[in-house]
Amino acid sequence: MSEDGSPPRACKAVVEDLLGDVAEDAHQLGCATELARVRALLAEGTSAHAQVKLYRAFRTRGDTPLRAMHSVVDWLIAATMPAA
Repeated sequence: MSEDGSPPRACKAVVEDLLGDVAEDAHQLGCATELARVRALLAEGTSAHAQVKLYRAFRTRGDTPLRAMHSVVDWLIAATMPAA
């Protein structure tokens, strides 16, 4: 329970409420696009979510913890480094 006695709420619900509260201001300030990115992160997850998912997939297929971690690092490098 929160201090006011209301039940706990999911982070996504709280952030959605906050985004709704600031939507008009964001529009007026010309930064609604940036807030859309927050909604995308809520829906799709972050790079951290993808890394954990990949790690678990590598472990499930039988990779050792170290090999799975190396595979995640390889994925990160490929995802973030410009092509040579």
